Amino acid sequence: MKSFALPLVILWMATAIPIQGITQTVEPIDSLKAVLPTVTDTSKVEVLSKIAKNFIFLNKVDSCEHYTNLAAQALAKSTISSEKHEAAILVLRGNIAHQRRELGESTVFHQKALDLFVKIGDKRGESVALTNIGINYIMLEDHERALSYLYPSLRLSEEIDNKADIYNGYQNIAVVLSGMERNEEAKAYRLKILDYAYKTDNWYKIIYAAGSLAGNYKNMGVIDSARHYELIAYEKAKEVGNKVFEGRLLRSLSRTALLQEKYEEALGYVDQAFPLTDTSNYLDMAFVYNYDAEAKFGLGRYQDAFESAYKALAYAELDDHIVLLNNAYFQLYEFYKKRNQPEEALEYHELYKQMQDSVYNQEKTSKMENLNMIYETAAKESEIVRLQQETQIQELQLRQRNLWLLLLTGGALLLGTLGYFGYRQRMLRKEFLLMQSEQRLLRTQMNPHFFFHALSSIQQFILKEANKREAVLYLSKFSRLMRNVLEGSRTESVSLGAEIESISHYIELQQLRYGDCFDFSLHVDEGLDIEEWAFPPMLLQPVVENAIEHGLIPKKRSGKLHLSFEQEAEHLHVVVEDNGIGRKETVPGTQPYRKSVALEVMKDRIALMNRRTKRKSSFAIIDLRDDDGEATGTKVEFYLPLKSAI
Repeated sequence: MKSFALPLVILWMATAIPIQGITQTVEPIDSLKAVLPTVTDTSKVEVLSKIAKNFIFLNKVDSCEHYTNLAAQALAKSTISSEKHEAAILVLRGNIAHQRRELGESTVFHQKALDLFVKIGDKRGESVALTNIGINYIMLEDHERALSYLYPSLRLSEEIDNKADIYNGYQNIAVVLSGMERNEEAKAYRLKILDYAYKTDNWYKIIYAAGSLAGNYKNMGVIDSARHYELIAYEKAKEVGNKVFEGRLLRSLSRTALLQEKYEEALGYVDQAFPLTDTSNYLDMAFVYNYDAEAKFGLGRYQDAFESAYKALAYAELDDHIVLLNNAYFQLYEFYKKRNQPEEALEYHELYKQMQDSVYNQEKTSKMENLNMIYETAAKESEIVRLQQETQIQELQLRQRNLWLLLLTGGALLLGTLGYFGYRQRMLRKEFLLMQSEQRLLRTQMNPHFFFHALSSIQQFILKEANKREAVLYLSKFSRLMRNVLEGSRTESVSLGAEIESISHYIELQQLRYGDCFDFSLHVDEGLDIEEWAFPPMLLQPVVENAIEHGLIPKKRSGKLHLSFEQEAEHLHVVVEDNGIGRKETVPGTQPYRKSVALEVMKDRIALMNRRTKRKSSFAIIDLRDDDGEATGTKVEFYLPLKSAI
């Protein structure tokens, strides 16, 4: 006789997915209570929150709510504002509502917690909130929306390399994919779960993972593979001596044998499961009698089968469990139908259909109430726009066009806000890229007059027989300078050594151009590794050019130019000093120091660097004077944060 499939089946392990909290650590409640009188402010909030979390793990929802309220009151009285603790309280409230199956309210709390975690940059908290929202949607059987939260949560867990959360993420996603009958994808995640369980040598996770894989293979109709993984889980339960799991796995193996119509084998597993099943656990007792009845019916022991089926019904009535009652009614209906007793079969079929209709109506009403609350809150909260809010609103428009006019209005406002900020962000991005492009262009534009005069000077050397060697030397320096300029124009930074080499070549070529009318000296701190640190390319060239062109050349004698590079804590101190005529003495016909275009570009570059880093760069122009107040030159100082050249 072919084994019939029960319409509603509870797996050997609970299918409800556990909610997540801020941390997996659970401290003894008595120890935490003893600490309470000794702490204040946010420390008190933290202790109260931990006590509340312990109670939710113990499924004592009222106690959890009491201590959560105390934590909220303590936070309100605290002198220290803490968005982190506020978010933790919201997570607790969301978990309380979840335990009470108030899934709409739970989702609202977790969404508010998510917004706070994103705001303060707490990626672990963000991952937890996303997971809890996803689990609520699993309970509402909205699988697509559940995945839209669970996938980002898993990516965050992988980003921060939280192994426990990655494992939980695989579990949750596998459950959703199974619910969508995407069994191959679900199997891939469950194989990852089992691999992780073996790596951590966690017996509970091995049993859970192997049992889940068995269920996955049953859904795929690959019964032999299902039995293989059930046996792995069963052997591990026997190895650690966990009688509860042994009993449940024996029942699962019995169910697998029934699917293969191996009734003797199924009955053998049931007989082993009976002494391991707690008689006070009505759910477990109902299912062991259910499988016992099916195995005996398959063997033709009809009277014994009916006795076991009625015992399964009696335990279901004791527990008043809808799923158990449904299974029991359906089994008796099948038994009487196969025994050609239509009146009795009809009686139990009617009971089964009534129960099905009742369950369907209750679930439909509950889901609608929860979804309505989620969407109402989304319409009022202007910041709940994350995670494909536009898609959610559009879906809601199709489903509830006439009922949710207010929500659609709020959705339109949210979309407008998103569009505005998206447009603004694109404009800022374009402006930023344009500024970068302009900066890169300006870095390549050294003074065209300098290039012209330098090449002219080299040409004069070439024409003079005696100076050909020197001309070749300076031409080589000029080509190396040009190469450095071109390379610097394609990157945001070069090594400090490369910048010193470039500016030195530049100064030497200026000395060639002006007939060595000024001296140049360079000081580099002995402890400064010039190849280790990065430097903005051609940043010093405008300052050096001004020092030479507008300070030293007008002086016409005894000119001195000095460059210094020293490390001070986490900054590089750079000095460009000359003994020229000073800024206020700039000669007629030349460009004033303050109005140099190159210097303005340099200021813009430093401002741009400061916008992109927390450690600020700065520079200052100092007028040097003697005791009589006469100008004796100019000094420019830079303070730049040290940044690795690698």
